[in-house]
Amino acid sequence: MTLDVDGLDPSVMSGTVALAPGGLMWWHIIELFEALAAREQILGLNLVELAQNNDLNQISMIGAGWLMLKLIMLQLMKLHGKTG
Repeated sequence: MTLDVDGLDPSVMSGTVALAPGGLMWWHIIELFEALAAREQILGLNLVELAQNNDLNQISMIGAGWLMLKLIMLQLMKLHGKTG
């Protein structure tokens, strides 16, 4: 799965090439991950358009790592038959 972080609102992902005011928020991405993980086995995640030079205090890099960990957690929970 590929997630282009340009689509997230700058308030949650400022370290990107093309800012998208009014874009997706964290809960939108988490709901998407939860729905996809419930239906399919996700084998990988590719985050694109991160721009470290535009990232204030590395908040976007931390957020990107958090999104990866969330997806891994969802897949592990599915593997062990747990939900939520």
